[in-house]
Amino acid sequence: MRRAIYITLICATLSLGSCSYIEEYIDHLEERTANKPLARVGDVYLYPKEVLHLIPSGSSSEDSIAIVSKYIDSWATRQLVLMEAHKTISYEDLEQEVSQFRELLLQGKYEQMVLSSLLDTVITMEDLKEYYDSHQDLFILDDDIVLFSSLPITYCDDALVKTLKRAFARQVAPRLKTQRETDSLKAVWTWKGSIEEIMAEESYNATLLVDKWVEIDRLANTYITPEGFSYDIKHAFPYVFTLSRDGDKYLCRSTRMIKAGEIAPLEYVEAQVRAIILNRRKVETIRISQENLKTEALNNNKFEIFTSNEDN
Repeated sequence: MRRAIYITLICATLSLGSCSYIEEYIDHLEERTANKPLARVGDVYLYPKEVLHLIPSGSSSEDSIAIVSKYIDSWATRQLVLMEAHKTISYEDLEQEVSQFRELLLQGKYEQMVLSSLLDTVITMEDLKEYYDSHQDLFILDDDIVLFSSLPITYCDDALVKTLKRAFARQVAPRLKTQRETDSLKAVWTWKGSIEEIMAEESYNATLLVDKWVEIDRLANTYITPEGFSYDIKHAFPYVFTLSRDGDKYLCRSTRMIKAGEIAPLEYVEAQVRAIILNRRKVETIRISQENLKTEALNNNKFEIFTSNEDN
């Protein structure tokens, strides 16, 4: 009970701190109570000044008591664990581990500094292709993948969906009334452009995903698929279909498939190749930095290697 009253006094002191007309009283009260401990574990004491910052301004006495009490319990547990650890753990072994950890931490910080100033992070498409072409055995597919495009159609009316489905199925520019018109259209026509043209005409704003490699199993496991999906997506190109999930619908098409066991296309593993190249550069940058340090130390007589000499 005395403990609760004392904590209440401390917490009340904090909660009144925002009122300027009693600041002198609070300072006086804090000075009187600051040296009276809240708790003790062995020879270690917890004082009010160590917990005052934990209580938000304006907290009620009940909330303040709860916050301080919880902290005291946590503090006591930590101190008891440390007390027991001092009894059972070798101080010399601990100091050795701390020293080793400090060295590793210093080395890591230094390497981060070296990388931030020397690492070349610019990776061009030529860099990606060169590594990919030389290490294709690393990029064997574990799953069947398809070249996939999609467009949300949840809020499209039936007429627009019908128009978009025809456009999704189209592979080449449509034939117009005259050969000259057709030839002119072929020179500029793209599948993506034809879809975007329809969307612009209908004032339909949505995100069109074009030609992204995706695992067939991922589509099957993530969306509700149409009947015959597992067969058609592997045999029909282009295959136009509808996926749905959580009430949303997507018009989709696939135009190419690569089977598991074959080499993945660069577009599918680009992020992986980029990460590999960057990691190799990090390793090489650190290696060169360390070699430069050793060379400089040898030249400045700060580093020597002593060998056995029978004459000595």
